[in-house]
Amino acid sequence: MHVAAALMFLIGAVILLREARAHEASEGEEEEDYAAKAGEAHGFKVILTSFLVLFAAEWGDLSQLLTLSPVAKYDDPVSVFVGAWGALLAVSGLAVVVGRVLLARIRLNLLHYTGASVCLLMACLTVWEMTR
Repeated sequence: MHVAAALMFLIGAVILLREARAHEASEGEEEEDYAAKAGEAHGFKVILTSFLVLFAAEWGDLSQLLTLSPVAKYDDPVSVFVGAWGALLAVSGLAVVVGRVLLARIRLNLLHYTGASVCLLMACLTVWEMTR
């Protein structure tokens, strides 16, 4: 499991580094294009896209599996669903707001380099934990 996690972090770091270098080459045009597209999106298309992205990202996620525990413990699935859904909405809303602020103030390639650094750090920590 540790090897698979370390490999996934390394692959993520490589992908983010490649994206960052590609964005450096076409820096100005692409960032303006992203900002324009973010301002144009609205309505059902945004709702559907958000749902599909979150559905794919959360499927089989640890948070989904941990939500099963309160259902089993309290035998009140509706309350657990409402609480988990509210938490997901709050976290997703925060991600949207912070993402828009970051995109407006920080170059996209810098965000990619930061993400790649975090993935590389996580890969190193995973390997370190595996070997100790």
